[in-house]
Amino acid sequence: MKKIFTFLFISFCAINISFAQVTQEWVARYIGPNNSNDEPGNIGIDKFNNIIITGRSRNENNHSCFCTIKYNTQGVQQWIQKYSDTYNIQGAHSLAIDTSGNIYVTGNSEHGVPIIKYNNNGVQQWKIICKLDTLNNISANNGFKILLDRENNPVVIVNYHTNYSGDDYVIIKYSQNGDSLWVRKYNGPENQHDLPQDMTVDKYGNIYAIGSSYKYNFIIKYKPNGDTAWSRRYLPVNAQYGYPQSIALDSKGNVCVTGYTYFGAVGSFYLTVKYDSNGVFKWSRIYDGFGTSNASRGICVDSKDNIIVTGNISDMIISDIFTIKYDSKGEILWTGRYSGLHGGYNVGGNLVTDSFNNIYITGSTYGGGAQNNSDYCTIKYNQYGNILWVMNYDGPIGGLRDNAYDIVLDKENNVIVSGSSLGSSGISSDYDYATIKYSQFVGVNPISSNIPDRFELYQNYPNPFNPSTKIRYQIPLSRGVDSDGALADIGGRGVFVKLAVFDILGKEVTTLVNEQKKPGTYEVEWNGTNYSSGLYFYKLIADGVVVDTKKLVLLK
Repeated sequence: MKKIFTFLFISFCAINISFAQVTQEWVARYIGPNNSNDEPGNIGIDKFNNIIITGRSRNENNHSCFCTIKYNTQGVQQWIQKYSDTYNIQGAHSLAIDTSGNIYVTGNSEHGVPIIKYNNNGVQQWKIICKLDTLNNISANNGFKILLDRENNPVVIVNYHTNYSGDDYVIIKYSQNGDSLWVRKYNGPENQHDLPQDMTVDKYGNIYAIGSSYKYNFIIKYKPNGDTAWSRRYLPVNAQYGYPQSIALDSKGNVCVTGYTYFGAVGSFYLTVKYDSNGVFKWSRIYDGFGTSNASRGICVDSKDNIIVTGNISDMIISDIFTIKYDSKGEILWTGRYSGLHGGYNVGGNLVTDSFNNIYITGSTYGGGAQNNSDYCTIKYNQYGNILWVMNYDGPIGGLRDNAYDIVLDKENNVIVSGSSLGSSGISSDYDYATIKYSQFVGVNPISSNIPDRFELYQNYPNPFNPSTKIRYQIPLSRGVDSDGALADIGGRGVFVKLAVFDILGKEVTTLVNEQKKPGTYEVEWNGTNYSSGLYFYKLIADGVVVDTKKLVLLK
């Protein structure tokens, strides 16, 4: 039996733990008009590392509206777009960004779900109000999630209310021009409430949606043309209700879902379920924590197909952020428990993983003092369950409510979190968007002794720098290399690596590496003492093929 390691974070540590180097690079706050309640719903990154946030705010007429903002990598606002109509707009919940930088947003309104496409400059390209069949007493009012298939067609999942069957849900696939390609509705066999929660798409364009159907956990898979591939409902023995929250796919197309299930007076517990791509049940795991109110809210899968879930375990008086890592067979590898600096109520929300299989979790932690005081809390674990750092954020009115909702990584593994933070007015309804960028030095990540599975060139650190910086790269097992990592004398010539630095005109100014290399991870230092300030590029070439090129900045 594998050992289960639980890491309990002790509350007497400093507020920002720095086993690895991390800094808060900037905070961008959006303050809406009239001390309005501004609350982000979702955050995304485009291919240039620009940050897009959507949520709710108010317009100049004090009407509730969608509010979508784009920031550049320095946290400078590039544009803001608001949308409201004659109906009661509640706010945007979800966004998706295509390969051209176009942005799609959806959310909820009292009489119809708005779906809007903006180009990368924030100019509206089209708008659809999804009302479905109002003549038959059907009213779509909540857009839960929007995503893009492999052809950049937007797919949206909404719930709708009927006078006959309560809440049901519908999935609609549109073209890039906003034309409806197909619509699929779902009403469970009990003709009761069916509530969507999350959705994802695989590399083939198949769509997976989860939610609750009556009292059951529900999963359905649609083919790219909208045909149903399979659907499954699941409820553990003796459970009364299931509440799936988040879905993720592994590299083999297996479907992993987490949430919580309610057992009546016994309480609610984490529930994680896995199916294969054909809908065959693989396993389910229940985790009961230490109290009676336990809820898993987020899930991700790492490069080894391990499954990580997070949420909170609680006895209704105190609550800890609790994270579990399962292997692909459902065996627990480790659990991580974060009790905050002051005890109290701590909640994990969303999480992501990077190429090193480090795990980043964001949520809220009790900030001390008043009972309702909460701060942003972002935690980084390494793949073995050790906490590398924790960063908290307390807004301009210290001792009051700041809650992080979403987290993403950019291409350089910088961490961006967003949520709502009580504004400087101190008025209880005055919440702002608060978006934070944390920068971390790539080189402090632990380097595995395993042979890498791909070529990779990492961002130099520090950057900008003066006078020296370090560059790391990795070489995988390749032709002419034995499995033990030695260069082969027979049947191949190994991997010839060149790492060079170029100026802004493309002129090579120095060569850092120019030799055969066996599989492994390497780091080299470049001293820029004899070079002028400015922008430079460094390029990794393996066997004559360019692997990657990145920028670095020398400042004197």
